[in-house]
Amino acid sequence: MPGVPADMTIGNDPAQCFSVVNWALPEMNDNCSVASFTGSHDSGFAFPLGSTTVTYSVTDSAGNSLESSFVVTVNDIEMPILVNMPVSLTVINDEGQCGANVVWEDPVPWDNCSITDFDASHQPGAHFPVGTTAVIFEVVDGNGQLTPASFEITVDDEEAPKINGMPADRTITAEAGLCSATNDWIPPVPSDNCEIVSFTASHQPGDSFSVGTTEVTYIAVDSAGIVITDQFMITVLDNEIPEIIRIPEDIVLSADAGGCSAVAEWLAPDSQDNCGISMFNITHESGSSFATGVTTVDITTEDLHGNTEAASFTVTVLDEQEPVLSGIPADIEMNAELGLCGATVSWDEPVATDNCESFDLDADVYRGGVVAVGRNVVTYSGGAGR
Repeated sequence: MPGVPADMTIGNDPAQCFSVVNWALPEMNDNCSVASFTGSHDSGFAFPLGSTTVTYSVTDSAGNSLESSFVVTVNDIEMPILVNMPVSLTVINDEGQCGANVVWEDPVPWDNCSITDFDASHQPGAHFPVGTTAVIFEVVDGNGQLTPASFEITVDDEEAPKINGMPADRTITAEAGLCSATNDWIPPVPSDNCEIVSFTASHQPGDSFSVGTTEVTYIAVDSAGIVITDQFMITVLDNEIPEIIRIPEDIVLSADAGGCSAVAEWLAPDSQDNCGISMFNITHESGSSFATGVTTVDITTEDLHGNTEAASFTVTVLDEQEPVLSGIPADIEMNAELGLCGATVSWDEPVATDNCESFDLDADVYRGGVVAVGRNVVTYSGGAGR
């Protein structure tokens, strides 16, 4: 039969599970006449998926017949799709968890023909770890065509690590003879909803700490890079009194000849302390001159932290030189005055001198007064500054 179309293969009409096919009718002729001409399908017929045979039959007036056919194959070329595909999400971890439970609306599978399978790697409300996870969907239509699609869920860890059991501030005393002290403590323990990647400390239990206040710092870093710090203070007190060394013994001297003082010498004292001396003072230096009597030499010292100490010794200068009496008159002999039982007697006063003091002299017989007949002893006595 002339003009019968050749077999044809076509794709489905958009969004349809069929295809409308058009073709030109085959020619009909006979040496006599055509009695009938029929076709199984008309041009413009909607052909379903698969192969359909279109058959034409023609019969002439003599009863002779002829059939001819062609095959129309409709292929499903339209992939299944997912409608209302979720967009990628970023959420914060659930408290205390290294992840989060995330809810979303699943997409809707659609196909021009039929859906035979729809799978998802995760279900709404599933738990997702910190980081980025792809949620993958796969939809398969009745012709075995598979369409994948995905969106991402990112869980950010915004929960800071914790430092548990941080020691309290403490105050201790420097060890004897040292300007420091060692100290022990139970180290704190870090924790995190995910993972601790670094935990460092500025000092370790058993370390030595100088007098003063030192901050002991702990630093924890989690796998998200979040840093937390905490600290406590260790205060070391210097309660140790400074020591004055080489304190001289008390000194006793005699006044220098003709003088009322003496020079005293000693090995200079000093001071020492576990931390250091800020002040040392002595009221008199070795080689100083000391007046007769008792002089206290005071020594004071102070360390760098205000602790003080004091000591003293005495320098005693003795006046062992006797005073000197000069100009004592010679013995005097006189006759009694007329009508008296004695005589008026006068003489030059003697002079008293001393290396330290001045003396006033008194006599038991009044100079220029009447002295009784007989032997009279004139006695001088004196006192300092009289």
